[in-house]
Amino acid sequence: MNVHSWIQKEVKRIPRFGSKRVDCPFCGGIKTLSITNSGPSVVWNCFRASCPTKGSKKYEQSIESLRERHYNREAKEDIPFIIPQHFVPYTNEEKCVKYFEDNNCLHACKNYMSDLRYDVRHDRAIFLINNDQGMLVDAAGRYLGVNKDKPKWLRYAASGVPYTVVYNGILTIVEDCASANACYGVTSSMALLGTKFLGSYFPYTRDFNKIIIALDEDAFDKAVDIQRFLDYYIQTEVVKLERDLKYESPDRISEILKINK
Repeated sequence: MNVHSWIQKEVKRIPRFGSKRVDCPFCGGIKTLSITNSGPSVVWNCFRASCPTKGSKKYEQSIESLRERHYNREAKEDIPFIIPQHFVPYTNEEKCVKYFEDNNCLHACKNYMSDLRYDVRHDRAIFLINNDQGMLVDAAGRYLGVNKDKPKWLRYAASGVPYTVVYNGILTIVEDCASANACYGVTSSMALLGTKFLGSYFPYTRDFNKIIIALDEDAFDKAVDIQRFLDYYIQTEVVKLERDLKYESPDRISEILKINK
């Protein structure tokens, strides 16, 4: 079986700037072959120690795919998000204040690097989301109530813009907005709001000189997949967490991420 022809056929099923794990047809490993579609090139690697299958290759792109790539990354215009009237100052609700305090969110807010609110109608702690031009385009809400049927996190718009908190030239990719705020004072941060790295997130990584992926231990395999994609462009490393960064002090976060302050 020709590796390049098989990879070229398989990558057509993967969204640009996406990745997937598949069974390796060369050694028979179950979900051991990682394939990442970076747009102009493809990177693949089998994690089975006895399998030599790995590599990268640039593939010719059609005029249509080049136009699609240009549109998706450069020409798309974000839609402004209008703050609903039921978003009020977080200080109006004691349990919202407590949530932000317990999850180390207020340092970034008090330094005007994040905008926090409270959604009275839906009982959610709100993190407002701006695009790279500073335009408000979305919001993410953490449910504070006791109804177990309610989703823990809610995106209020379909912007495709990641939640970021900027501090310096190192970007830490974390799972949620609270952890992103907790990193302020140590590194810049990006919240995935899950463990999936969307293609629309990639442009928000280009201004940093180093990326650290710090997800929960049960998402370690996904973190490695993201690292293999981003490391092709920017120095990227993975840190396996024992517990979420939002529960740690800045000094402890520096120690975990191995950052010299």
